[in-house]
Parts: sequence; structure tokens; C-alpha cells
Amino acid sequence: MTLTITGSNAAVAGFGSITPVSPSDSDETSFVEGTLTYYFLSGESIVGSVGIQPSTQIYLTTIPFDTFANMALALANGNSAAVTVQLTLFSASDQIVSTQSLQLQPNGHIAEYLSQIFSNVQMSGERVDIECDSPIWGTAVTDVNGQFSSLPFLPAVKAYTFTGTLPGGDTITGTVGVRINGPASGMYPIAQTKNGQPVQSNGGYYTGTYINGVLKFYTYEENTDSTNIPDFQRFVFSPFSLSMQTVLGTLQQWSTNPLAYVGSGQLTLTAIN
Repeated sequence: MTLTITGSNAAVAGFGSITPVSPSDSDETSFVEGTLTYYFLSGESIVGSVGIQPSTQIYLTTIPFDTFANMALALANGNSAAVTVQLTLFSASDQIVSTQSLQLQPNGHIAEYLSQIFSNVQMSGERVDIECDSPIWGTAVTDVNGQFSSLPFLPAVKAYTFTGTLPGGDTITGTVGVRINGPASGMYPIAQTKNGQPVQSNGGYYTGTYINGVLKFYTYEENTDSTNIPDFQRFVFSPFSLSMQTVLGTLQQWSTNPLAYVGSGQLTLTAIN
């Protein structure tokens, strides 16, 4: 389906959403996607256009760019509460150049060039990091000699060190990467030790959800011990926010052959980026 929105010649700014209604809004196998195209007119003639790629909800993202003055952001808060958005500007040598904090009111929207947001900065680039305490929607646009192109916001990975105990009392430590993207979040082990000895993930998959301040991850891996019984684990962190330096959680472990609850342990995450 193609929808066309027309209006006066006056420049306007805002955002809109297209939302499935029941039962499609709760059917995880039903997806609606689209692309937005802006047309530039001279009289009745189209003299240019720019396609805006679909945006995903983001909590943390990194956007590299070539030229600071040509980069623009559009951010939209579809939540019923205000959202704090922290923007950090980095140089090519990975040094923090400047930070800005924005408040997006419920259903609030902002569309500005980076040079407007960071009005006291003169630089050629390297990247901008965006972090928020609730999910927002957004896209980035580059403007080179009047030619526009868009970049989607993609969820970035937040890195943590972790320490904890398994249900049997074993001590575990390591480093994980956490990707926060609502019902498509993920946790990826980078390095782990068990009772001080290095261990390696054995073909497990890592998936999770982030809903209403609760972060959950699920793992399923084949054991390498003599029983060779697969283990299912659930990690729960509540409350969870990207702005928290230290996060406490619980680990629930199940055996799956047959299905039986083994016990629970504790896990602490400490942010390193």
C-alpha cells in the first residue's frame, strides 16, 4: 500500500506512526514495514527526493560520519513519559569533544543538524553516541551539496564485566556485550572463567527482551560434563537502565532432559563503556 501525504508549501516538522490494531499488535509473526520518501517540488515538478529507511527503537547507538556540518538527526519519543537523551560527540582520535542532554517530552520530536545541537563545537567528525533511558525512534541524514541520504539508527552494544555464582556455588566471571533493542535484545559472551579457569561458550544462542525496565536473557547450551544434559538458563535484571553503572540480577538454571529446576544464583554487571 502506498500512502501520500500532501500539504502547503510551508516547511513543517513532526513525526507520525502507523500501528497495527488487535490482534496484529500482539502477533509476533505479523510485521509491518515501510520506507518514507520526501519529494522536493518546484511548482508542480519534482526536483529531488530522499528516502528515509525504517527506524528501529533504540536505547544506545553509535553513528559515524565524515563531515560534522553535514550531519542531521531526527529523534521522536513515542512514549507516554518524557525521555532523557544523552548525546556524546567523539573526535577521530576517540576523544570526547562535547556532550549534550536533551529532554524529549511525550510524543516530542526534534530534527536538527549536529552543528545546531553542539553549537559551540568546530570539528570535522568522527562519530556521535546516543543513549536514552527509554526507547526512542530516530534516523540520521547527511546533506552533501544539497544531496540528502539517510542512515538508520542501529542498536549498539554495551559492554559489561560480570561476576556471579551458579546454583551449585561455582564462581563465574567474564565480559559480555549487551545489545538493547526491545524484544530483539541479545547478550554475547566475550570471555568467561569458571572457578578461575577459562571457559568457552559451546554453541549456545543468546536472545532476550527488554520491556518496562526489565531485561531478560535466555541461553541454551550443551553441557560438556559426563551427563551431557543440556542446560537452560534465564538471566533477569530488574530494574535495568543503560545509565546504571552497576546492575544486579539473578540467574535461574534448568536441566532439560528431563525438564527440572536446578536452582538460582546471582550476577552483577559493571559497565565498561
